[in-house]
Amino acid sequence: MFEKVDIKDIRQITCDRLELETTNISLCAKMGKGTIKVFISFINRAIKGEPFYAFVPKEALRKDQGDWEYDISSFKIYRFKLDDLIALGFDRDIIATMDSKSMLTIPLSDEFIIYDSKEGSVVETSTVKTEFTLREKACLYLSLPESGTKWLDELIIKKNRNVLLNV
Repeated sequence: MFEKVDIKDIRQITCDRLELETTNISLCAKMGKGTIKVFISFINRAIKGEPFYAFVPKEALRKDQGDWEYDISSFKIYRFKLDDLIALGFDRDIIATMDSKSMLTIPLSDEFIIYDSKEGSVVETSTVKTEFTLREKACLYLSLPESGTKWLDELIIKKNRNVLLNV
């Protein structure tokens, strides 16, 4: 279902899913060739050391008036750090001289995905997470499958089912 979305909502969804606090998050429409266009202002912050997050919905539709509508029933969040941008062939000195309203076309690759709504959790290869969050610990302790981490919730459900069946 296509709808107009508020960037504040997108930033909140991203921060909630990734448990972070940043405003360096852009709502990006996936272009036909597997790329996104991003304002240089977001990239400049990445050059200064703050990762850039691209919220990419399943589909985007441009209306007659130029307004965009998005289907956010499914989405991916990509993270780009300065080293990633350099590896993609971008020159930090050239980017630094560009107007902040200019746009940069960035190719998308699965290696930059850190959250996939189909999985319902942070993509494992994107993080070196070795500890449970406070919410995950509470859900484990209380045996509640509401941690927000798909695989953990499935394990809790399985454990609860086995306890009920005395297995």
